[in-house]
Formats: sequence, C-alpha cells, structure tokens
Amino acid sequence: AQVAADARLHLYSRPVDESQASTRLTGSIPMTERIDHDFQISPDSKRVYFLTLETIYGEYGSVDHARLYGAPIDGASVAKRLADIGGYAQDFSVSPDGTWLVYSVLIFDESGADPYRTELFSVPTDGHREPILLSSATRSSMEGFRIADRRVVFVASPPAGAGEELISITLEGTDRVVLGGTQLPLRGVTQFVLAPDRSRVVYLADQRTR
Repeated sequence: AQVAADARLHLYSRPVDESQASTRLTGSIPMTERIDHDFQISPDSKRVYFLTLETIYGEYGSVDHARLYGAPIDGASVAKRLADIGGYAQDFSVSPDGTWLVYSVLIFDESGADPYRTELFSVPTDGHREPILLSSATRSSMEGFRIADRRVVFVASPPAGAGEELISITLEGTDRVVLGGTQLPLRGVTQFVLAPDRSRVVYLADQRTR
C-alpha cells in the first residue's frame, strides 16, 4: 500500500517488468473508510481482497466498523463490497478455487459469562449472495480456520462448554460434522494443520476417549 494525494493508504498493483504504471485499486472506497493492512490475492492472480475500517463514534466512545471488498488486480473495474462485517475482523482467507472468502469476527456480547465470542462467516467472491454464518463459537479464542477445497475446518466450543470440538462444514454452511463425533472429545487444541492435498487434518490436543 502507498499514500495517495488524499492522505489515505491505498492499494496499488504494478507489473514486475515495469511495462505499465501503477494502478490504484481502492480509489472508489468512501472517504470515511481507511484501508486495513491485511489483503490477499486470489489463487488465479486476478483479484485482490481487502478490509476497510470506518470509525463510528457514539455516546460511549468509538468503534471500528469493518467491511470486506474485492477488486480486479488490473483495476479494470471498481472495488465491490462483499461483506459489511461490522465487528472486529480477526482473519480472512480465499478458498483454493477462488470462489469463496471465509472470515472470522470478534463479537461483543454482554449476555454470556465471556463477553466476547468469535463468529465465522463465508461469502462468495462474486457477491451474488449475503454472507453465511458458519459458526458462533462460545469463546473468543477460536484457533483460526483452514479451508479444505469446499469445506472449512475450525475449532470451537460447543454450547455446553465441555472442551472444544474440531468441526468441518461446507462453504455453503451445510453438512456440519464434528470430527471424531462423540467418541473423540477434544480439550485444549493448540494447533491444527491441513495436509497439502487437504484430505486430512493433523491436530495437537489433549484427546481422551469416553
């Protein structure tokens, strides 16, 4: 990102062989929004996805309102808003085929013992439908997520609060599976990694059979 004449950070793209000048990708973003430093490029190298933040002022202070955008890497058209996130965006990632984005949001909720929880969403990169809620975890420290082709794998606490579950769900929010079912309760999952072919997950946990 570089600084433009309006004193905001913007995203630019430029050929590595210097055959063309830089193209600004975020010029259409409203002046009230600023570009976050986290951005990603689609697997086919044709699109860029990025977050913006807008500071909303209220009676008790201010809060950053996040939004998720996509734009052609060559600047052929303006950036398109894909999701009005609202809360604090923790992370986002592009699916291997480039057709979906998955993102996690930290939500403040005074109704529970832990006032913070993490919600996980998916949204098509072409913006043809609204974001889909994949999970509303009961704790704020959800250990990230991994995209396995058409599925998302993540760790979340069940409503009963008994340890953690390693969950797999489709990008469309269907066919939710608790890996290991009721026979493999997981506690304290500290890390998990997908195999390169995305067929298996390897995880580090305190696993106890019932």
